[in-house]
Amino acid sequence: MKTVSSIVENYIKTKPFLLNALSLGIINLTSLSRNIMSELENEFGKEVKQGAIVMALKRLTEELDFKLNHKRFFLSYKFFIISIFGQILPNKKNNLCPG
Repeated sequence: MKTVSSIVENYIKTKPFLLNALSLGIINLTSLSRNIMSELENEFGKEVKQGAIVMALKRLTEELDFKLNHKRFFLSYKFFIISIFGQILPNKKNNLCPG
């Protein structure tokens, strides 16, 4: 079953520049929803409320933010270890970090 959220997600994923702008938080969700509403309505086959599009964009933005932050934490954990004293030390198990 098609939902507004799934249609919005598919639409955004086909536009890499929008995906990037959303992940950086530099785009106005209300303005974007106004601009893409007619295309989404054509795909959905009926009228779509602007608020539903904004909420789908907001959820997608939060999901992108979580994925980016989680990936950054994993990468930093992989290369560095935080000691019990709060010092950041290179992970000696990894050959990529001198130490």
